[in-house]
Amino acid sequence: MKALKMAVCLAVCMAMATALPVLASTPEQELAGILERAIKVMDAMIKNGYTIEHVELDSVKLGEVYSVPYKLYSGNQYKIVGIGGTGIGDLDIHVFDSSNSLVAADTLNDDVPELDITANADGTIRIDTSFESLEAGYSSGEYYYFCYIVGFKR
Repeated sequence: MKALKMAVCLAVCMAMATALPVLASTPEQELAGILERAIKVMDAMIKNGYTIEHVELDSVKLGEVYSVPYKLYSGNQYKIVGIGGTGIGDLDIHVFDSSNSLVAADTLNDDVPELDITANADGTIRIDTSFESLEAGYSSGEYYYFCYIVGFKR
């Protein structure tokens, strides 16, 4: 009977271990994972007629905002797709115009925000990237990788 209980306990522990996130991944593994996802996103964007214009890859802590100014050109349609790396549960992107008014935002509870913007005039926007939640088992005091891709078509 003890052997059966031990076998059941071992099976449950093994099942739980395979369901947990891989917390011991190295920065190189995390970067490889996010770059693999980015390549798939860029491939889909290209197949939909977009030219990849910019790729931003960095890290941010929970609650911080990563801001980048970005030049848009009149008449172009832009697609911005973000990718949250290991540990990020909810990645958000907000876009503001030069007068600091919100132009577009993706605040869905996922790690792949996607925005479509059509530029009515030449100008500079600000792309703010942040993440609002972590996957279970990750620490809020750590930096986590993210990336976003900007494509355009006329």
